[in-house]
Amino acid sequence: MKRILLLILCTVFIAQAVANQAVIERIRALQSLMSMRTTVVNLDKEREQAIANARNIPPKGEFEDTVSYQRRLADVDRNIERITQDYANREEGMRQALAHRRGQIEQEIEGLLIASKETYSSRNFDFGTYDPDNQKLPIMIRDTGAVQYCQISPAIAQYVKTNISRFQLRAERQLNRNLQWEYRNWELFSDNAAYAIGERSVGTITALPEGYRPPLLVAEPAERIFEPSGNNLLDAEESGYLAINLTNTGDGLAIGVELVVEGEAQHGLSWESSVFVGEIAPGQSVETRINVAATDVVSDGTVRLNISFRELYGFYPDPVSITFGTAALQAPNLVVADYGIDSRDGMIRPNEAVTLRVRIQNIGGGRARNVTAIPELGEGVRTIGSVAAASLGDLGPGEFSDLDLELIANREATAFPVSIRISELRSRYSPEPVPLNLSLQTRQRTTRDFAITGTRSQDSVISLATGLSIDIEENIPRGIRNPNAFGVIIGIENYVNTSSVPYAERDANFMKQYFINTLGIPEYNILSLINQQATLSGIDQLFGEGGRLPARVRDTNPDIYFYYAGHGAPDMQTQKAYLVPNDGRLENIQRSCYPLDRLYTNLESIPHNSVTVMIDACFSGSTRDDGTLFENGRAIGLHIETPPAGQNMNVFSASQPSQISWAYPEKNHGLFSYFLMKGMKGEADTNSDRSITVAELRTYVQQEVSRVAAVLEKDQVPQIDTPDPTRVLIRLAE
Repeated sequence: MKRILLLILCTVFIAQAVANQAVIERIRALQSLMSMRTTVVNLDKEREQAIANARNIPPKGEFEDTVSYQRRLADVDRNIERITQDYANREEGMRQALAHRRGQIEQEIEGLLIASKETYSSRNFDFGTYDPDNQKLPIMIRDTGAVQYCQISPAIAQYVKTNISRFQLRAERQLNRNLQWEYRNWELFSDNAAYAIGERSVGTITALPEGYRPPLLVAEPAERIFEPSGNNLLDAEESGYLAINLTNTGDGLAIGVELVVEGEAQHGLSWESSVFVGEIAPGQSVETRINVAATDVVSDGTVRLNISFRELYGFYPDPVSITFGTAALQAPNLVVADYGIDSRDGMIRPNEAVTLRVRIQNIGGGRARNVTAIPELGEGVRTIGSVAAASLGDLGPGEFSDLDLELIANREATAFPVSIRISELRSRYSPEPVPLNLSLQTRQRTTRDFAITGTRSQDSVISLATGLSIDIEENIPRGIRNPNAFGVIIGIENYVNTSSVPYAERDANFMKQYFINTLGIPEYNILSLINQQATLSGIDQLFGEGGRLPARVRDTNPDIYFYYAGHGAPDMQTQKAYLVPNDGRLENIQRSCYPLDRLYTNLESIPHNSVTVMIDACFSGSTRDDGTLFENGRAIGLHIETPPAGQNMNVFSASQPSQISWAYPEKNHGLFSYFLMKGMKGEADTNSDRSITVAELRTYVQQEVSRVAAVLEKDQVPQIDTPDPTRVLIRLAE
């Protein structure tokens, strides 16, 4: 197969090279014709001979009177004048014909030069030393001998340099009049990403091809800014983009389309000055993104960007303006959220090693950067092994990381003094050392039974990440990486217009870790909407034509995984099932909530290899904590119609249509989500072959959820539909 593919590629390259050489030879031939000159030597000889013949008349005869002779001479002069004018017209005609031919040749050359434009790719390059201050990665392009610069962040630069074998260079190239290749719009690209190199341009070609039809471009900007927090503001230290949809409603191809972005300079704010789009075919719509970024010094305010356009032949759309808001930095707040020891009986004794686990959490509104935890030990306490400082990386709002220390007290110890010093990249966000309340010969809070309260700022709304004993949150197993997989996670715990869903945010956050670690989905292929991000508009923008997920998937036919934790609700009139967005109103469910059948249809319409849907919600009108979404319990007892799964879709639903999807307070998760993740962790692998099929996960989840629900005196049986029970969902790494 590889030989066949290589043969096909070689054949394509050879054919392209032959075609390029034919274009070059044709242009050379045409250029030689351009040196033609108007040759009138033969016409001059013919004219002189015709004039001589006209003058060659018989002399005045014996019987010819003078008047007749003079008339004959006058006819000769008129004939010579006619001959002279006739040959002058013929010479001018030749010059005009030559000029016309030159114009035709010139147009053909221009057309051939345009036709020579092609996409060129190469692996013949190497990286230079990255400049972190200017965020520039030098790239030595051996094909041209030039050095170009790629503007990327340090994290991406490190990834790119580490994975150079996955990347190629790509550029547009076109022959110039010297029949040399001119390269422009270089890109560094792989299967999942592309990064611009150097300046973007379209060049200048003035001749229009024969039969040219102009495009008609229309620019429609999106009425929001796309950024990670979902608050429709560009926060400090946040990067996002503005979207403009360009549609060609004309009959001709738009060539070399480019956006030019201008605006008043703002301290701490940057944006792309130009964005190259390229070609837009008739009837085609292209979403164009203008990347924007804010540093930590950006202030609260508004920004207005004016976007104009270019097109190779000047057929560009009207300019547009976009205004968006910026928000000043929100500080991180690093705390010790929880800690506990692991010993044989929950006590610390001299000469006996114990394991101390400390959970560091960011409960502030801003991202903590390069967090490190440094243990400080008092007299008589030692670490087993050297632990000077543990790097925890970046911690976003609400995120946490655990630090494990193996400690021992010697015989001279009378206490067990341990403090944790937390350090952040910016020293102003490093708190004072936090002493832990540990002592000898008394029972300690352990990693199985404690829930300690940490210190946090008065205005923080992020709950502390206690409960280190929850088994599904620790040692999440690694599965086989699946680079061609995409995930969507929606978790809504706090609603604007109805009651909350206990643990839904926690469910979503940990399911994301299972998506990454166990299902092997690359983190950059996961789209998440948590709480206020998960509005109806936010969910709509994920799916459907032009949505974020279809735009990312394109034609890769991936495995798609969808997880939802939040409210479901029935339509009282149609008894159809709906997902309730963060801003949904149940009294206007058809307009403000998201139909479950629309979700299935949109997921099924995306080109895919498989689709797996996991929904921890019920559609009975009840809540996880045995409440009701509707006044007077009106929805209880309704026969809810849930849509059938798609042809190639696995659907894991938390409960039967008339049942409640319960919480599991002991584990701080939804009952269904807890056992779903526990099964994914390996409990569902009944034959121990390191692979978990749909049937195995279905059996495990249904048995365990219904069993624990019965212990809790509840009634809940998950509903799981699949076209192929033998399909392997998870392959655990060895």
